[in-house]
Amino acid sequence: MAKVDPQYPLFGLAGILMETGSHTPAAAALSAWKVGFFGADVCLHMQEITRNKGPFHILQDAGVRSRFWSELQAHVDALDFTALCAVIRKDKHLQQYGAVAYDPYYLTLAFHVERFAFEMEDRGSRAGFVAESRAPHLDATLQTQYEALLENGTQYLTGPKLKARLHPKMQFQPKHPEALGLQLADLAAGPICRHVAGKKRQQAVLFKQKIRTGPGGKIEGYGLKVFP
Repeated sequence: MAKVDPQYPLFGLAGILMETGSHTPAAAALSAWKVGFFGADVCLHMQEITRNKGPFHILQDAGVRSRFWSELQAHVDALDFTALCAVIRKDKHLQQYGAVAYDPYYLTLAFHVERFAFEMEDRGSRAGFVAESRAPHLDATLQTQYEALLENGTQYLTGPKLKARLHPKMQFQPKHPEALGLQLADLAAGPICRHVAGKKRQQAVLFKQKIRTGPGGKIEGYGLKVFP
């Protein structure tokens, strides 16, 4: 919250929900495609993709870039998963709450915890959280926040209800070529934030058919939470 870019005053966090048994074959299929396309199992990172950095320098060719997005979209469409995204409008958050404005990362985590728990309730199942590892002290702080949510509950779910649907500990994983969920979340977050900001859509994978929905196919508040 110390820095709010007036041109892009948003913080977004995306999450991917996938059945454990589906992860390994899905990751293997995507890795095989990446090897065929790039000659190596690269880690899909939206920032590098949009800037043609590193292994994505070949996307400077318009034809190659068009084929890349088309084939990647087809692979994502074929995967069985549910996507969620929480977006904080930092400028409005700061205006509304001032000095007590809650950290956007922890606020979006709370929104995800709540919605994943609701989804697990609907499915009669349980889920674990895997977060991108950033640094030991940051991971430890996030783990503490996660455990506090499960202990104290959220606005709509009590601690016992969260504990019944979510694993008590969060796992941390560095972003690497086989980390399927982290790559999908990275591909989803930026474009969804641009949509919320009303900015022109850049080339990206479309996740609309994968986002969690509520009654009548409603996305807002179910698969996409925008605050405030």
